[in-house]
Amino acid sequence: MSFSNRFWFSLLACAFLLTGLLGRDVWHGPEAYVFGPIYHFYNHHTWLVPFNATLPFLEKPPLYYWTGVIFAHAFEQYLPLYDAARLATLFYMVITIVFMWKAAELLFSSLNEPRRKTLPWITVALALGSMMLVKDAHLMEPDVPLLTGASIFLYGASVWLMQPQSHLRSGFWMGAGTGVAFLAKGLFLPVLFAFSVLIMWGLRRDLQTRHTSYSFAMALLVALPFLVIWPMLLYLEFPAYFHEWFWENNVGRFLGFSVERLGNANKPFLVLIAAPRVTFPLVPLAALALWYYRREWRQPWFLLPAVISAIGLAVLTLSATARPYYLLPLTPAFAMLAALGLYCLSEKTLSVLSWITRIAAGLYLSIIWLEWWNLKQPVAIRPLPALVHALSAWIPANYVPYNSPWMPLLALAVTVFWLVALRLSTRAALDAALFWFASAAAIWIVRMALLMPWLNIAFSDYAPIAQAFETAKAHGSEADCIGYDEYLYNEVTSPVLEYIAATRFPGQRIGGKDCKFILIASSPDLHIKRFRPYETIWRNDSSWYYGGDIFWLLQKR
Repeated sequence: MSFSNRFWFSLLACAFLLTGLLGRDVWHGPEAYVFGPIYHFYNHHTWLVPFNATLPFLEKPPLYYWTGVIFAHAFEQYLPLYDAARLATLFYMVITIVFMWKAAELLFSSLNEPRRKTLPWITVALALGSMMLVKDAHLMEPDVPLLTGASIFLYGASVWLMQPQSHLRSGFWMGAGTGVAFLAKGLFLPVLFAFSVLIMWGLRRDLQTRHTSYSFAMALLVALPFLVIWPMLLYLEFPAYFHEWFWENNVGRFLGFSVERLGNANKPFLVLIAAPRVTFPLVPLAALALWYYRREWRQPWFLLPAVISAIGLAVLTLSATARPYYLLPLTPAFAMLAALGLYCLSEKTLSVLSWITRIAAGLYLSIIWLEWWNLKQPVAIRPLPALVHALSAWIPANYVPYNSPWMPLLALAVTVFWLVALRLSTRAALDAALFWFASAAAIWIVRMALLMPWLNIAFSDYAPIAQAFETAKAHGSEADCIGYDEYLYNEVTSPVLEYIAATRFPGQRIGGKDCKFILIASSPDLHIKRFRPYETIWRNDSSWYYGGDIFWLLQKR
């Protein structure tokens, strides 16, 4: 891979990771209930028990919350608090890419040219361009450091397999990866890692040496502070919270006895069915590699990602709780196998798939540009109403926002870059992987650069709540509180509600239903009839675009 290709690939990766990360609200779903504990730690200067608004939130350990608070304090003078906290995602993604590349470089070092030099780049390109990571690499969520822990562990395991004499280095990185994964989301990955190394140790006699014993001892020594300090302090200070985190949210979610209360029940083979779609193109290419190289199963470059992938899929399939996005930490292992799978394809097959990618990406980019141009026109005279209607489930068509002139320039530059990338060969595995990533990155960047104002309204609970507060203020709420319906005060909406009330409207008071104004979230009008002494003075319909709620502001008659 030439220096110019490495430079442009790295530049595109930087633009891809930054675009869509900043300059937007807290989006509905995971971001809201992750921002809640960050905001709590930021305000109360505590670090032990995560709180989401006024309630303890012990679904996950606090590593991401701690990191978010550090970035919030570091950049609060330059960015909104949620944007500053979201820089934690960028921090972890950079570490993930570095260790994923280092693991692939070491693991594939025994192969002949040109695969030895190209497979690390293919691995990273396919991982970053996968359907799941394209979005999750920009979200405020604990699964991102979970992915980081998996990449670090894979690097340590690669050292263990390829350089067994470097037992201290392999043990250090395996332990560090295990510890980071544990403090990110709990027991899932540490258990997966333990089973995986024991299986590889049993399958290969050359690993059954004192060097392996030293590696395991070092890994345990490094991981121990991560595994013990926070849980022990939580248990000593708040035994009930420790029980909620460990027994209910870890053991109970896997065995099933807490699923009815906590939700996210698994369905038969849900993960196996969803994996090819949500990780595309990783799992289909990985499956091809598993079949093609099945007789090479003892080779480290095959054994490590295959065992991690197989055990991970098995654990998620057996778990009583599962969602497709739980596959995210398996992305590095999937990507390594997928890189091998790409080399299994003939030049003719690669060429056909490359052309399909080019045509599909070109159409997608064209639609984004057309939709942006169309939405910029006055609502009454938009020349492509059919396009607006077709995309109305994703884009609020009645919203005409202010748009920075710099973002269209960024979208134009990336589009030109994509057109230049069409010169890449359609018959080379490396070029196919780079073009796949270039297409995925271009679609994401152009979509975010051009349509962010509309997407932000569709995804966000922040904007309608802020607008409701402005409306109440205009109706003279300075001397009164703004109440909320109990349905509104949940793990997703309540941290946004409190943040807006405390920062943008510090003089306002959030209270009960005896307030002059009440803000509620509801889909049917029937829900409003419970508040008979009140009348509707404002409503917002945009949140339904992504399955959210309609927000209503009621005023006492």
